[in-house]
Order: sequence, then structure tokens, then C-alpha cells
Amino acid sequence: IYSVNHYDDLGLDLSQVFRGELASHYEEWCAGYMSLIELSQRLGPDLTQYLNYDFFVESSDDYQRLCACVDRLAAPTDWIPDCNIHVYHGRDDAIVPKACSDELVTYLQSVGVDVDYVVTDGDHTGCGIAMATDLVKFLYK
Repeated sequence: IYSVNHYDDLGLDLSQVFRGELASHYEEWCAGYMSLIELSQRLGPDLTQYLNYDFFVESSDDYQRLCACVDRLAAPTDWIPDCNIHVYHGRDDAIVPKACSDELVTYLQSVGVDVDYVVTDGDHTGCGIAMATDLVKFLYK
């Protein structure tokens, strides 16, 4: 939300979007001075405690502008890969929630894509290492 507001110049009052510590620190925390891993560790996996649900009302003009922008930037839902897809997720990933990986796999399977879903021990980085290792094994077999 911070990035979309900034780069698309939506003019949202982010102190009305966020709550708690994020409402007080969003400029410092989201402006790129902190790595995604640091920010994820600071916020934790449950972002619901940081969102002001009064902002997310369909009748709000600000919310509608945000939705229109996100819709424009969203990944296409009509894309159907014509090859096998490998999706990896780390059980202790604090950056990408498992629900996001699950939803991607469910979508791909629903449109008939052959999906290999690998859930690894470890965090986001460990999962990336496992994925890279599997890729090297695949390329050199």
C-alpha cells in the first residue's frame, strides 16, 4: 500500500490506512531503508494488527482508488502456463505466507497445470537454497 500510494501518487493518508506501530512508523519502515526481511521480522506474519479496517470500506473513494490501482498491477488470472511449474515454500517463511503459496497452487491446478508443490523446512532463504539445489540437480541429470 505504501509503494502503490507513492509510485502511483494516490495521495492516501496512510495514517488512516495503518494502525498501531506501523501508523507511527510507516515512513521509516516502508521507505526502503529497511530490508524486506527486517521489516517482515519487525511486523511478523499477522498484518491484521496493523491495518485500520475503517479505511477498507467499499464506499470510500480512497479505497476505490487503491483497488483500481492494485487491480491494474495484479498478476493476470487468465495466464495458463504450458509447462510443469514448481512452487516452493518454507514452513518457517516469515515473508510469504503459506496461504499465498497454497492459493497459487490451487489456481494453477484448477486451470489444468501440472504443479509440483514442495514445502521445505526452514525459512524463505532456506527454501530458496532448496529450490536452487533442485534446479541444479535437474539441469545436470
